[in-house]
Amino acid sequence: MIKGVNKHVIELLETGNMYYEKALLFVKPEYANVERKILIKEAKKVLKDLDTISAIKERKKLTPFKLCAALIIVLVLFLVLLLTFL
Repeated sequence: MIKGVNKHVIELLETGNMYYEKALLFVKPEYANVERKILIKEAKKVLKDLDTISAIKERKKLTPFKLCAALIIVLVLFLVLLLTFL
């Protein structure tokens, strides 16, 4: 709940984040007279700079280099096992 009527609030409906649908930012009283376009621009920059929540881990992507390295390791282990039993 937001109490008081003297607060200047910027509400952004497009956060650019898959987890949040909107954000409310409270403007400091000393910057309440700043042009609204500037405040919205700064608000968008703040949201863009936020990282993903640490509790929500993004799945690591398997890069082509890692995939090739894993395949080479499996191949080498297979050849070692094959030569051991021959």
